[in-house]
Amino acid sequence: MKPPSSGPWLVLIPFFTVIAFCYATGEFYPFSKFPMYSKFEEKTYVVYLTDRTGKPVPTLDFGIFASDLKKHYGDGLDELKKDLKGSHYTWTAEQKAPAAREALRFLRDERAPQAFTDGRNAHLTLMDVRIYWKDGHLAKVEEPVASLDQLPPKPSTP
Repeated sequence: MKPPSSGPWLVLIPFFTVIAFCYATGEFYPFSKFPMYSKFEEKTYVVYLTDRTGKPVPTLDFGIFASDLKKHYGDGLDELKKDLKGSHYTWTAEQKAPAAREALRFLRDERAPQAFTDGRNAHLTLMDVRIYWKDGHLAKVEEPVASLDQLPPKPSTP
């Protein structure tokens, strides 16, 4: 049977063109050959803030996403690698504390100073949560790293 010169066959031409292009380039979006999310790390960490009672405090109260707070803290950990050996995954809370104090100082003095004027956020603590994949299960280690109580008072501006 001879295909008609017009009709439903014309609709399939763009489809077959795209398939031919995908084979020629080796790219099969959304089934990419790149391993973007095909493999996960065996360890990661997250950070969050708590008040003096240990209750979590939303970072958005300070105008910052938790991921941005983690990045600021992570940058501090990277700075500490110059002096400390090994991975920050093996460091103690005391070794990680300077990075946590800097992140808290940034929050208090630069990012959201208005959130600290009435004293209600004066006792924030930065919590560090390490998550590991061990023996086919997730393991979690959670510890306080630093508190605003450990920082010198904010310098007053004239």
